[in-house]
Amino acid sequence: PEPWMRPYGDIDLLIDEADAAPLLQALKEQGYTYAESARGHRAWHFPALFPPGPGPRLEVHTALARERARVLFTVSQWQEALRPAAVHPSLATPSPVDHVLYLVHHAVIHHGLEMGLQGCADVGFWTRNWSSVEWQELDDKAKDLQLSNATSIFLELTEWFWGDGFLSRTTPLLDTPGALWQNAIETIGQGAASERLPHFWRDLPGHDGRGVPSYLRTVIFGDPAQLRELTPRERLAFYLRRPVELLRNHGPALWQLVYGDPATRTAWHAQRDLQAWLRQG
Repeated sequence: PEPWMRPYGDIDLLIDEADAAPLLQALKEQGYTYAESARGHRAWHFPALFPPGPGPRLEVHTALARERARVLFTVSQWQEALRPAAVHPSLATPSPVDHVLYLVHHAVIHHGLEMGLQGCADVGFWTRNWSSVEWQELDDKAKDLQLSNATSIFLELTEWFWGDGFLSRTTPLLDTPGALWQNAIETIGQGAASERLPHFWRDLPGHDGRGVPSYLRTVIFGDPAQLRELTPRERLAFYLRRPVELLRNHGPALWQLVYGDPATRTAWHAQRDLQAWLRQG
């Protein structure tokens, strides 16, 4: 209800890929800059841009997700339902249903439910006045995008968060994930320990043993598509920094996992179970 109650650190701006070059040039002319260590296109988004003065970072996307060898939530996919933003009519926003599906994917699949509970608050406010028409559209689109399980578990968590009969407005849509959402709550409750675990179960190509070498190669040596855009000097700097970054980001959590810390192992197994269930649909 009050914007100051919902702080955020960056803005995601979705554009058509053909518009990327002129937009980035325009932002550069306005004083936006990349972080010194950030170079190269990350397949579906560019490195974060920092404004010339105080203000949130800006992340320019050509898609808002990439998984299962597909890109999701692009301008072309949303084109028919885009509408002018209320405050800034020159900007377009997705339909309310498309917006919720993106929030679900971002919280459940991309971040593995490690963003805390803010998404549950957002979706509760966002859908409060929906009719059966919007809920049915959400159900249909979730099935089309193979996001039914992700949407189900997120709605269960939203019901748990609000506790006000939230799910009664969606019944009989979507299948209930049963007790799995309780493990998701445990994962959320682990805090920093679970956030520092690598997303092995989410990112493993093919989700079987044959994908392990490919996964390790990407983790250790970086994204080949991104590295191709670096100069030789920048590529050398990347390789020199990579071991330190990996140790800093994942070393403590992996040590706790190997050492047998109960909370870290609970988070690891919950992550595995969640991703296995999500891949079913």
